[in-house]
Parts: sequence; structure tokens; C-alpha cells
Amino acid sequence: WYLDANQDGIADKAPIRSCVDPGTGYVQNELPLRSEFTTDGPIFYPNPTEGELTILLEQIYEELLVEVFAQDRKRVLKKAMKNTDQITLEFMNQQAGVYFIQIIYDGRRIGFYKVVRL
Repeated sequence: WYLDANQDGIADKAPIRSCVDPGTGYVQNELPLRSEFTTDGPIFYPNPTEGELTILLEQIYEELLVEVFAQDRKRVLKKAMKNTDQITLEFMNQQAGVYFIQIIYDGRRIGFYKVVRL
């Protein structure tokens, strides 16, 4: 059993072996353990995406600005967020192609990343 309390598809702690359901938040599906990911930057999944993209950040940020740009440098999305370490972006209405995500904190760009929309 894997604890996935926030239902982000990543185990919050090591799995437990039990014949009975240990309680709320546990799933039987095998999940990657959060500590298995490196802390060299945000985690984007799924990338490539067919619609919804989740970004797990290394820490909680008080205020963030997230911008998504198409290959032609046209901004297709701008989203302000508060007190979060997770960003969810919707690409369902975007055409297939390469997009660039800019994350801004405290007026400075803290990341610029490439994602693919299938």
C-alpha cells in the first residue's frame, strides 16, 4: 500500500505491506516515492502531455507568476498563484507543439522550461 494523501500520483512515504486497507489516502497502485526524485528543479508530469500538466516545485512559494508561451513567443497563458508548491496547467485548448513555461517569483525568473503538447 502506498500513501498518496494529496493524490498527486507520488507516494508520500515508503510503502507498507498489509493484507488489509490501512486507511484513507492509501492506494494499491505502485507509485514513485517522493524522495526518489532529485531536487535539481521542478518535476513536470506528464511531459509530453495530452492536456493537464502538473509541476511540483522544490518548496512552497508565497506568490508565483506562471506564463506559458508558444513557439512563436506568443503568451498563451498567464496564471498568478499563492502559497503553493504545485502548479497545474491546462493544455487541452492548445494545439500540439512545443511550449515554454516561465516561472517568476519576487519579480525574478526562477525557471524557464520546455514542455510538449501532443
